[in-house]
Amino acid sequence: MIKKIFALILFVLFLHQFVKGQKILHATSQTIPPKIDGKLDDEAWKSAEIATDFIVFQPTYGLPSSQKTEVKLVYTDEAIFISAYLYDSSHLIRKQLTSRDNEQRQDVDFFYV
Repeated sequence: MIKKIFALILFVLFLHQFVKGQKILHATSQTIPPKIDGKLDDEAWKSAEIATDFIVFQPTYGLPSSQKTEVKLVYTDEAIFISAYLYDSSHLIRKQLTSRDNEQRQDVDFFYV
C-alpha cells in the first residue's frame, strides 16, 4: 500500500512539474517515525518541509485552491509518511457521501496523492 502511495506521489509531482513549472518537495529522513494518530505535532513533522500553493483539478484545472492546504513528507528505512492539513470552514464540510455524489462530484472536496 505504501509503495503505491509513494508511486502515486511521484507521478503527481512529476506531472505537476511539467504542466505548471518546477515545484519540488523534499522528503525529510527520520530515524523515529511519526505516530499515526491524526495529530501533526510529532518531532518528525517539525523539521519537514511544507508544500503549499496547491491547485484545483475541477472545475478548472490549474486555478489556485480557494482553501489553504499544507502537506509534509517524511520517510524512514521502512515507510513513507504524508501529512496533510486541509484548512476549511467546518460549516462547508459535507458530512455524508452517497451514490449520487460519485456521479457529479461538483460539491465534494478531495485531496489526491
